[in-house]
Amino acid sequence: MALAILTKRINERAISKYKNNVNQNRRDQVGSGERSDKIRTVQEQNGIVINHLTGKRLQLKQYEKGDLRGICE
Repeated sequence: MALAILTKRINERAISKYKNNVNQNRRDQVGSGERSDKIRTVQEQNGIVINHLTGKRLQLKQYEKGDLRGICE
């Protein structure tokens, strides 16, 4: 009976540790969702795309075509 209880506790601890690890990895990938997590801003009314990592701007039409040479360098 003691062995069964010990096994159960070990399994619960392992599952808990695994779930915490998975949740932490998910949080790291998703981020907080705040404005500071933005990589790019698309301003359709102005026709520009701003890359917040490099500070560079690109024309929206060029961005829509998939040409990111001016923004990702």
